[in-house]
Amino acid sequence: MPSGQTSEIIGVWAQILSGTSVTLNIENNGTTIPGLGALVVTTTKTYTSITALTLADGDVTYVAPTAVSGSPIGLSLVFAYKVVGT
Repeated sequence: MPSGQTSEIIGVWAQILSGTSVTLNIENNGTTIPGLGALVVTTTKTYTSITALTLADGDVTYVAPTAVSGSPIGLSLVFAYKVVGT
């Protein structure tokens, strides 16, 4: 997050371009975000909403794949978030 700004992750769109699937966790500062663990991503675009998770200065959010099936290619993730305050 930029200094002085707080946001909340409220969900994520996920899809692969080809292959069967990839299973992953989306983590923040080393902990799986509740509702974003063991996501199975396929060629069908899906949205997963969660209870808002507040992000603060210095937080690091990343993807941790846990399994693949059928040689997935082209993982696409789009985070939905809202800015809290300015």
